Amino acid sequence: MNGAQSAAICLTGLGFLVIPGPLPFGSAPRLGRTGWSPRSRRAVVVGIGVLAASVVTAWWPWWIALILALAAGAVSLQAPERRSPARRTGDRQRLAVHADLLAACLESGMAIGAALKAISSVLRALDEPDPDDPLLVLDSVSALLALGADPERAWDAADAHPDLVGLAAAARRSAAGGTTFADAVREHAAILRRAVGDAAERSAGRAGVAMTAPLGLCFLPAFLCLGLAPVVVGLLGSLHLF
Repeated sequence: MNGAQSAAICLTGLGFLVIPGPLPFGSAPRLGRTGWSPRSRRAVVVGIGVLAASVVTAWWPWWIALILALAAGAVSLQAPERRSPARRTGDRQRLAVHADLLAACLESGMAIGAALKAISSVLRALDEPDPDDPLLVLDSVSALLALGADPERAWDAADAHPDLVGLAAAARRSAAGGTTFADAVREHAAILRRAVGDAAERSAGRAGVAMTAPLGLCFLPAFLCLGLAPVVVGLLGSLHLF
């Protein structure tokens, strides 16, 4: 093993140090001690992997491998990050809590923009959101409403998030027709909690299916030896093949 290959292996090992660990159920991802987001860590891991593979295989000079690694890391950094089912469930749980607080604020007589801003300050004190958190979309809505934007335009950002589309539509109906927004917000919270419950049931169902596979593998030898083998031996004996 030459020096380049040893360096590639060391770089690959270094890449595993920045891979984010598993997130607790329902928790939002935080920045690490180094201040790196999960997307940045993914870009570093991809770049180091490409560099290590290029150096080990020695298909081209090291400077070409370095350029390819930087390009792969840049592409990975720009790629959108898919939220895992656990993170989506955590988002819905926080959005349901946010909706309950928003309904309480509206029923007490607060304006929508002021209520969104107050709730955001409280939730930020409890847990700093990650860059893709849907609560940041509501922060932008609050800022636009505080600047005097029309509700039809202020809620445009929420249309891009599937868990906020219903809330945005209810807000527009309330602004246009004077309907009670607090009741719609509470209904939105109930819908989110039902979605969380459905996701938990689906996860439990998948766990049950996954548990049956090892049990099936354990019972298969016994079935072959005690159930199928005697039948086959009996048939062979009755056919007088030997």
